[in-house]
Amino acid sequence: MVLGTLTSSPGQPYLTWKDAKRQIRSLVKKSPVKPTGTFRQRKINRGELSLPIEGGHVVASRQPGAEVRVLTTTVTDGSNLDADTLEAIMAQG
Repeated sequence: MVLGTLTSSPGQPYLTWKDAKRQIRSLVKKSPVKPTGTFRQRKINRGELSLPIEGGHVVASRQPGAEVRVLTTTVTDGSNLDADTLEAIMAQG
């Protein structure tokens, strides 16, 4: 699900970390998703923002025009998988 897009910082051709976080928080407040934590630290990946939400993360590249996307996480166990899927997972290690 795409929540919206990021715009450049006022009067600048680029997007600051602070302004990107502000824009993402605003888009999340207007959507049905609920944040469960704080943004991942900038030093981990300066080019991408990630905010945990219930059931996944909201992510966006730190570029003007970047889409703000919701990535959902599904947790399951082996009893819910068919034999082919389970075999493929086990082969990966």
